[in-house]
Amino acid sequence: MLDERDLQAIAQIIDSKIQESEQRMTAKIEASEQRMGAKIEESASQTLKEAMQGAAALMESYFEPRFNLLFENQQTMLGCI
Repeated sequence: MLDERDLQAIAQIIDSKIQESEQRMTAKIEASEQRMGAKIEESASQTLKEAMQGAAALMESYFEPRFNLLFENQQTMLGCI
């Protein structure tokens, strides 16, 4: 039969194993958080880059025809002078 010292030794072994498991899980969670953080930053950067490219294309398609018309009108006015 197990006496008090045997039970304490078993409890210490169990506590040790639990602590080791918690440390491994904590390390895995931290590594996962770092990977996810890096992926989120990369995704945000890519999204911003795409938005800026889209904004530039939108502005070009909006303003270029107007500037062309303005230039043509200016050329016409200079031709009349």
